[in-house]
Amino acid sequence: MVYRTRNGARTLNEAMHARSASVSRSEIQQLREQHSEIKELLFEEIAILPPAIFRILHSQGHALHSYCVAVERILHQRGKRQAAMNNLDSLEEGYLLLDEGYHQLTEAIRAELGVSGG
Repeated sequence: MVYRTRNGARTLNEAMHARSASVSRSEIQQLREQHSEIKELLFEEIAILPPAIFRILHSQGHALHSYCVAVERILHQRGKRQAAMNNLDSLEEGYLLLDEGYHQLTEAIRAELGVSGG
């Protein structure tokens, strides 16, 4: 789930930076649905998730929500060049947070399972 989210955000991030690329509302909606899935997972599995993994997933949920807000803000401001450019920077930062969280989560899961990284 976090892998798909990170990849979806990366694709969306690349499309937002390419001036000729268009971004559909369905792409944003898909990320919003993944955000809901993360929230639901946390709610359902709080008792059995190791604390380190729970914390990372919780942070990922917040980062994903912020990322979606940034994308929507940019789409709303496309005609206002400077505002959109400023928000592209925040979009990049948001993607980097999601990517970092993905790597933290994979390391925490490996540690929990006693498996070394590859």
